[in-house]
Amino acid sequence: ALAERAVRLKEVAFGPAHRQVARSLTNLGWVLYRAGEWERAQPHVERALEIDVRVGGERQRAVIREVHLLASIAEDAAEFARADSLYQRELVIDRALYGEESIELANTLYSMAILKRKTGRPAEARPLIERAVALRERRLGPDHVDVGWGYNAQANVLFQLADYAEARRLYGRAIAIWEKALGSDHPALSAGRLNLGNAWLHAGDTTATLASYR
Repeated sequence: ALAERAVRLKEVAFGPAHRQVARSLTNLGWVLYRAGEWERAQPHVERALEIDVRVGGERQRAVIREVHLLASIAEDAAEFARADSLYQRELVIDRALYGEESIELANTLYSMAILKRKTGRPAEARPLIERAVALRERRLGPDHVDVGWGYNAQANVLFQLADYAEARRLYGRAIAIWEKALGSDHPALSAGRLNLGNAWLHAGDTTATLASYR
């Protein structure tokens, strides 16, 4: 209700096609998306994107935020081709604004890799997640929590490609990072150990599997 009121107030104050209106529309979109109402969120974000592109062009941070949110909405709606196209659009803007070594680029590559793995394209996901992890390591340091998530995602891709030995190594690396950064009781550790146990199970090592699950 507050986010919707903010849009109306901005429209009265600035007119319907002002950047301030776009900001409020994007905020409203995020609120609705996080509440699971992505169908209601989408038209607000699309309108914000249209305003921002018309006023300031494609290459701006606001456009990246809106395109990313629309990609997330499309992914949740199982509109995978549209999500893929939107992530590609985001990647082009990332490169133009931030360059090839940016954390922004790494995060978009990460999202693209997750989508491709989710839709049964692990071979396409592999180079994307490898690059994303390498960028995160360089920008954030090897022991950052987000590097751990990158290793976990990379291991998931390798698991899907039946490279269980390398998947186990990367699951173990993710677990070590999370344990150091988040503590031994964090939920991420449980997810990581479950993944590691599944990788050992595919190797036929029930002892290691059970040890991982504990």
